[in-house]
Amino acid sequence: MYQMQKRHGSKETSELDSQVVANSTILNIGDPITFDTDGFIILASAGLRIEGVAKHYVSVAADNETVAEIKIQYEVADSKDLYEMDASAAVTATNRSMYGDVTGTTGAIQLDQASLADDTGQLRLHEIDPYGDGSTTRVLVNIAELERLSHTQN
Repeated sequence: MYQMQKRHGSKETSELDSQVVANSTILNIGDPITFDTDGFIILASAGLRIEGVAKHYVSVAADNETVAEIKIQYEVADSKDLYEMDASAAVTATNRSMYGDVTGTTGAIQLDQASLADDTGQLRLHEIDPYGDGSTTRVLVNIAELERLSHTQN
């Protein structure tokens, strides 16, 4: 399983941040992360906006939010950054520029091929087989639904 890894960026160096991880959470390098409703870092599952990508492994206890307060360092997502990752099933040229969600568990996150659509999704598919070796599951994506661009309207 290939982890989500930045291939091309909009900036020479990535913006890094660190925040406290939610109780009983495990995160791996390359996992897309977001905030829970209390403002703690969790794994970004399908449908959630993505704040960034984890830079290291962390496993925290059930009381992390109030006791150890262990943080994870992550690369803040930018819509112009391209990330290399695996798709859950083969994608074709007709899927290029479509949007899809993530699927899987920590350390095994993929672009959900079954979720690809023309108009909505966490990720946007840019390239298939970036190495030209015939792979139909290795892809380049950008993060289309950014946590930093979301807001609540009153």
